[in-house]
Amino acid sequence: MKLFVGVLSIFLTIAGCINVVPSTPQLIAPRTDQTLASYLLQNHAIVTATDPNLSKQCFNIYLPLLQDAAEEWSSDYNSCLTTASQQRDYYIEQMEDQRNEITTTATGICSDINACIATNQTLDFFNCFSALSPEVIGTVYTISNNASDDAATLMQEFNLLEANMYRCTNVSERTYVQQTTNVYDALDYCLQNGLPSTLSTEATEGTSITSPSDDDVSVSTVSGGTTVS
Repeated sequence: MKLFVGVLSIFLTIAGCINVVPSTPQLIAPRTDQTLASYLLQNHAIVTATDPNLSKQCFNIYLPLLQDAAEEWSSDYNSCLTTASQQRDYYIEQMEDQRNEITTTATGICSDINACIATNQTLDFFNCFSALSPEVIGTVYTISNNASDDAATLMQEFNLLEANMYRCTNVSERTYVQQTTNVYDALDYCLQNGLPSTLSTEATEGTSITSPSDDDVSVSTVSGGTTVS
């Protein structure tokens, strides 16, 4: 049990050092610490039963792969959010002319009304509003119709944008789950059966790591990067 607690503390500390600074408050940071803690809690029997030296070697192999998967997920997920935000700003910008047109028209109505209000002679005051009312009603009706059409168009774009963002984030989530599942399967095999047969304890860049498990989980490190399949 002491071994499990020690391993949990060490790797939570390492995972907690992963720091991806989001460009906006809405962006998501990697979550290696969450998935690793969950794995250790669910598989404490395997971890505690493993020779400490072997356990260290296994985690040294697969923890960086979990970190890579988490950082890739964070990057992809945040890219979905950033793209959606940029597209939303673009749609709003495209409606700027319509907004300015409505503003100008509405301001003109206010000017005409203020002119009537400023009329000193009572008879002229009434005649001014009498002549103005039909024109104002028609203009306001036009503004209302145009604004309704513009609002419907913008809402349609926003709804489509939200649907696309949802699909995008789902893809990044699904990829992350698949990658980490493969890595944890390989880690399980390593803890229970030893290091992969094609891996030496002094593995260097370019070395291929293949787990002979039934699920045919493979992990490769290639010049400065790692892939999981």
